[in-house]
Amino acid sequence: VSGLKYNYAQFTAVSNVKLIGWKFHGSFSSSVDWEMELWHTETPADGESDPEEATKIGDTQSISATGSRLYTLGESSLTYNIPGGDQIYLLTRYTSGSGTKYTYGTVSFEFSY
Repeated sequence: VSGLKYNYAQFTAVSNVKLIGWKFHGSFSSSVDWEMELWHTETPADGESDPEEATKIGDTQSISATGSRLYTLGESSLTYNIPGGDQIYLLTRYTSGSGTKYTYGTVSFEFSY
């Protein structure tokens, strides 16, 4: 898959939790195709900046967006364990199209303990 990729830490677990769902609610800047994936990264050892391992959580969410409309993407019914100190990243990438390529929105997570 070609295209730009955007990712940033969305959540750092302070204790062991179970992720049961996530949701992106927002809009896209133009009519281009997008994918979103949620990734878990393990806490790096002291003094290291790169995560020890990254694991995709659930399925890739795809959309052929129209600019300036609101969309909801995400997954429910997950049962993914996240150890304390580890992080979740939302990877957002466009896969085709020639318009501007940015998103506006919020990301929420649902956990159980």
